[in-house]
Amino acid sequence: ADIKDVMNAKKSEKLVFIDLNKLAADDLDELSYYDVLGGIKMHSTPEQIKRAFHKACLKYHPDKEGANKESKEGDDPVFLKVKEAFETLSDAAKKKSYDSTVDFDDSFPSASDSMKDSVFYKRFGAVFERNLRFAAENDPDQAQAAAARKKKNKNGKGKNNKKSGPMLLGDDNTSISEVHDFYDYWVKFQSWRDYTLAASKLTEHDTELA
Repeated sequence: ADIKDVMNAKKSEKLVFIDLNKLAADDLDELSYYDVLGGIKMHSTPEQIKRAFHKACLKYHPDKEGANKESKEGDDPVFLKVKEAFETLSDAAKKKSYDSTVDFDDSFPSASDSMKDSVFYKRFGAVFERNLRFAAENDPDQAQAAAARKKKNKNGKGKNNKKSGPMLLGDDNTSISEVHDFYDYWVKFQSWRDYTLAASKLTEHDTELA
């Protein structure tokens, strides 16, 4: 498999294994840390991440057969990428910050692109649906997610709201009560997104010391 296979597989959610040693430097940089560790899932457990790292070490460590024999551990780009992936994903705070931006479409449709009602609901509805990934109740930290769900259920008691699923944009046939529920949910939307890692890379220093 090459880089195009990996990118296409993400859209179809298929698992594709790729030999990192066969990638050009630019293609290696296009991969997510999850791709680097063998295509594991974003919500992999710490143990699954550790196993994936050990497996990658067996394949890509410079001392191993089939690895880049001309490189040493300190300058081998593939193995450095593997270590970088593990160091980020094995740290809960760094992983949350990384997950906040990786493989996510932050684009927003313009009003001119969505003049017709049918197009409006489809395009803007997709924006709300994508952002549900960052709802507090979907926090990668399971304890935080459980607390958010408990709070959400507590706040919802006594309301005439039979809709227990995610608050997605409806259409012309959506009832007024559901419209009110939709606005109420998104006005009070609580997100777990953390931009610390992205900010650190942009400013080229450790933001914890800022």
